[in-house]
Amino acid sequence: MRGVTQAQSSGQANLPLLSSASGEEVGVREQFRRNLVATLSVFRMTFQSETTYNPDAGMDFAGPGSRRDGAELNVTYQALRWLEFYVSVAGSHARYATVYDDGTGHAGKYIPGAPNVIGSFTTYVKDLGPWSGGLEGAAAKARFSASYCSLK
Repeated sequence: MRGVTQAQSSGQANLPLLSSASGEEVGVREQFRRNLVATLSVFRMTFQSETTYNPDAGMDFAGPGSRRDGAELNVTYQALRWLEFYVSVAGSHARYATVYDDGTGHAGKYIPGAPNVIGSFTTYVKDLGPWSGGLEGAAAKARFSASYCSLK
């Protein structure tokens, strides 16, 4: 909402609440064994607008369009009837569609803070009578920035 209201207050009218995006993806899946499945896909996503953050103003702004090209690998291993492991790793190349100066000293096509490697590992416990659960860890790495990690 802030990007739309900020644009309207600066004289830009009739901006949509959500910008459009389109994408393509193609992949292959292989079941190596009854309990081991892997999926590999490549993708391209094109966004009409990229939300940019100006830390000096403390606000989000609607920036230029962008494109992300990448690949993703997912592996599922059913160790036991009640225990499953899931691993996902993706790499992406994110760039603005045009050269952009965000006013913070960054000028170019590189999108600051856009992760180029993302991974997760999940353990599921299921079908233990009324009990089930999971534990997930994830990490993302962007060029020129610190890693982000979370645990759910």
